Amino acid sequence: TIGIPSGAARVLSGPLLEAVRNELPKVSLKMVEGMTGPLEEWMAAGRFNLAVLYRTADSVGRMTVIARENLCLVVPSGDPPFEDAISLADLHAFPLAVPM
Repeated sequence: TIGIPSGAARVLSGPLLEAVRNELPKVSLKMVEGMTGPLEEWMAAGRFNLAVLYRTADSVGRMTVIARENLCLVVPSGDPPFEDAISLADLHAFPLAVPM
């Protein structure tokens, strides 16, 4: 049983199911899609054998980073230019459009 966030499921589910079918035909794979918070809790409770989670800090248990994602701040032209990076603590000054 694998726990996987919805965004990652869109990209990973097809290739993962195909790989298991081709390489591990006797394995029965169950995928549970959800948000990272509950998935992490369920993983800690032993409900999954494996979970794919969005994380920014270390977690309890064994973890392997499988991908890193760069986040970009896009502002309208005419707003003040920024250096190469802005801290998360400074983002409160901006109206943000973010996914659920």
